[in-house]
Amino acid sequence: EAATYSSTVSSCASIDAHRPVVSSVSASPASGALKVGDTLVVTVMGEDGAEDEGMVAGSSASTVNGVEVSLVDEGSGEYSLTYIVSEGDADRAADAVPVVVSVRDPAGNEAALHTSGPSSSPSIDANTPTITGASVSPEGGLLQVGDEVTITLSVSDLDSSGASPSGSSLA
Repeated sequence: EAATYSSTVSSCASIDAHRPVVSSVSASPASGALKVGDTLVVTVMGEDGAEDEGMVAGSSASTVNGVEVSLVDEGSGEYSLTYIVSEGDADRAADAVPVVVSVRDPAGNEAALHTSGPSSSPSIDANTPTITGASVSPEGGLLQVGDEVTITLSVSDLDSSGASPSGSSLA
Protein backbone atom coordinates (compact mmCIF):
# COMPACT_ATOMS: atom_id res chain seq x y z
CA GLU A 1 0.00 0.00 0.00
CA ALA A 2 1.47 3.37 -1.04
CA ALA A 3 1.54 6.27 1.38
CA THR A 4 1.25 9.90 0.39
CA TYR A 5 2.96 12.61 2.40
CA SER A 6 2.62 16.30 1.95
CA SER A 7 4.06 19.19 3.87
CA THR A 8 3.96 22.93 3.68
CA VAL A 9 7.03 25.01 4.37
CA SER A 10 5.92 28.08 6.27
CA SER A 11 9.29 29.73 6.32
CA CYS A 12 12.62 29.36 4.68
CA ALA A 13 16.00 30.91 5.07
CA SER A 14 16.69 34.05 3.11
CA ILE A 15 19.99 34.72 1.45
CA ASP A 16 21.51 38.21 1.55
CA ALA A 17 24.16 38.26 -1.14
CA HIS A 18 24.33 42.05 -1.27
CA ARG A 19 27.41 43.75 0.03
CA PRO A 20 26.58 47.10 1.70
CA VAL A 21 27.95 50.32 0.20
CA VAL A 22 28.80 53.69 1.75
CA SER A 23 27.19 56.00 -0.80
CA SER A 24 28.09 59.41 0.65
CA VAL A 25 29.86 61.15 3.52
CA SER A 26 29.22 64.75 4.65
CA ALA A 27 30.45 66.90 7.54
CA SER A 28 28.69 69.31 9.87
CA PRO A 29 29.86 71.98 10.10
CA ALA A 30 31.05 71.90 6.49
CA SER A 31 33.30 74.96 6.76
CA GLY A 32 35.04 77.21 9.25
CA ALA A 33 37.70 76.22 11.76
CA LEU A 34 37.44 73.81 14.68
CA LYS A 35 39.58 74.07 17.81
CA VAL A 36 40.14 71.85 20.83
CA GLY A 37 36.75 70.90 22.33
CA ASP A 38 34.72 71.53 19.14
CA THR A 39 32.61 68.76 17.59
CA LEU A 40 32.47 67.52 14.00
CA VAL A 41 29.58 65.22 13.03
CA VAL A 42 30.12 63.11 9.93
CA THR A 43 26.94 61.79 8.31
CA VAL A 44 27.29 58.54 6.37
CA MET A 45 24.66 57.31 3.95
CA GLY A 46 24.70 53.55 3.51
CA GLU A 47 22.93 51.24 1.11
CA ASP A 48 22.57 47.53 1.58
CA GLY A 49 20.84 46.54 -1.64
CA ALA A 50 18.73 44.10 0.36
CA GLU A 51 15.51 44.76 2.18
CA ASP A 52 17.03 44.71 5.64
CA GLU A 53 18.28 47.78 7.48
CA GLY A 54 20.49 48.41 10.43
CA MET A 55 24.10 48.20 9.39
CA VAL A 56 26.56 47.93 12.26
CA ALA A 57 30.24 48.67 12.75
CA GLY A 58 32.46 46.54 10.56
CA SER A 59 35.55 44.58 11.52
CA SER A 60 37.84 47.62 11.16
CA ALA A 61 37.58 50.75 13.28
CA SER A 62 35.75 53.78 11.88
CA THR A 63 37.82 56.93 12.33
CA VAL A 64 37.60 60.68 11.85
CA ASN A 65 40.92 62.56 11.71
CA GLY A 66 42.65 59.34 12.77
CA VAL A 67 40.63 59.01 15.99
CA GLU A 68 38.39 55.96 16.52
CA VAL A 69 34.69 56.89 16.72
CA SER A 70 31.42 54.97 17.14
CA LEU A 71 28.97 54.38 14.30
CA VAL A 72 25.43 55.41 15.31
CA ASP A 73 22.39 54.24 13.29
CA GLU A 74 20.13 57.27 12.75
CA GLY A 75 17.58 55.25 10.70
CA SER A 76 16.64 55.20 7.01
CA GLY A 77 20.16 54.29 5.91
CA GLU A 78 21.75 57.27 7.69
CA TYR A 79 24.58 56.82 10.18
CA SER A 80 26.67 59.31 12.15
CA LEU A 81 30.20 59.50 13.48
CA THR A 82 30.87 62.15 16.15
CA TYR A 83 34.42 63.44 16.57
CA ILE A 84 35.51 65.86 19.31
CA VAL A 85 38.77 67.70 18.65
CA SER A 86 41.29 66.85 21.40
CA GLU A 87 44.61 68.48 22.22
CA GLY A 88 47.35 66.87 20.15
CA ASP A 89 45.11 65.46 17.40
CA ALA A 90 46.28 66.12 13.84
CA ASP A 91 45.81 69.61 12.42
CA ARG A 92 43.99 69.62 9.06
CA ALA A 93 43.38 72.12 6.30
CA ALA A 94 39.81 72.83 5.18
CA ASP A 95 38.29 70.05 3.07
CA ALA A 96 41.03 67.60 4.13
CA VAL A 97 39.61 65.74 7.15
CA PRO A 98 40.21 62.00 6.66
CA VAL A 99 37.31 59.64 7.37
CA VAL A 100 37.43 55.84 7.41
CA VAL A 101 34.09 54.00 7.60
CA SER A 102 33.74 50.27 8.24
CA VAL A 103 30.21 48.77 8.15
CA ARG A 104 28.50 45.43 7.70
CA ASP A 105 24.87 44.48 7.28
CA PRO A 106 22.85 42.26 9.64
CA ALA A 107 23.73 39.21 7.52
CA GLY A 108 27.42 39.85 8.15
CA ASN A 109 28.30 41.12 4.68
CA GLU A 110 31.17 43.60 5.07
CA ALA A 111 31.31 46.75 2.94
CA ALA A 112 34.54 47.72 1.25
CA LEU A 113 36.42 50.04 3.59
CA HIS A 114 35.43 53.64 2.76
CA THR A 115 38.52 55.83 3.05
CA SER A 116 37.67 59.24 1.60
CA GLY A 117 36.54 62.21 3.64
CA PRO A 118 33.73 64.64 2.94
CA SER A 119 34.27 67.03 0.04
CA SER A 120 33.58 70.00 2.34
CA SER A 121 34.87 70.09 5.90
CA PRO A 122 36.25 72.66 8.34
CA SER A 123 39.93 73.03 9.14
CA ILE A 124 41.09 71.56 12.45
CA ASP A 125 43.54 73.24 14.81
CA ALA A 126 44.07 70.66 17.55
CA ASN A 127 47.04 72.30 19.21
CA THR A 128 46.40 75.18 21.62
CA PRO A 129 48.96 77.99 21.30
CA THR A 130 51.21 78.59 24.29
CA ILE A 131 52.92 81.84 25.26
CA THR A 132 56.61 80.94 25.38
CA GLY A 133 58.07 84.36 26.11
CA ALA A 134 57.38 88.07 26.45
CA SER A 135 59.38 91.27 26.15
CA VAL A 136 58.60 94.93 26.84
CA SER A 137 59.99 97.97 25.05
CA PRO A 138 61.27 100.28 26.35
CA GLU A 139 62.83 98.03 28.97
CA GLY A 140 63.19 100.66 31.63
CA GLY A 141 62.83 104.29 32.48
CA LEU A 142 59.96 106.42 33.57
CA LEU A 143 56.99 106.58 31.27
CA GLN A 144 54.36 109.28 31.21
CA VAL A 145 50.75 109.39 30.09
CA GLY A 146 50.70 109.14 26.31
CA ASP A 147 54.03 107.27 26.00
CA GLU A 148 54.00 104.14 23.93
CA VAL A 149 54.89 100.71 25.30
CA THR A 150 55.30 97.71 23.02
CA ILE A 151 54.75 94.23 24.42
CA THR A 152 55.93 91.38 22.23
CA LEU A 153 54.72 87.83 22.92
CA SER A 154 56.35 84.69 21.58
CA VAL A 155 53.67 82.10 20.86
CA SER A 156 54.06 78.47 19.83
CA ASP A 157 51.75 76.83 17.30
CA LEU A 158 50.10 79.76 15.56
CA ASP A 159 47.47 78.60 13.12
CA SER A 160 48.57 77.67 9.60
CA SER A 161 47.78 81.15 8.27
CA GLY A 162 50.47 82.64 10.55
CA ALA A 163 47.88 85.03 11.97
CA SER A 164 48.39 86.60 15.34
CA PRO A 165 46.32 85.32 18.25
CA SER A 166 42.92 86.97 18.27
CA GLY A 167 40.82 88.26 21.13
CA SER A 168 43.73 89.93 22.95
CA SER A 169 44.08 93.61 23.66
CA LEU A 170 45.81 95.95 26.07
CA ALA A 171 44.42 99.28 27.15
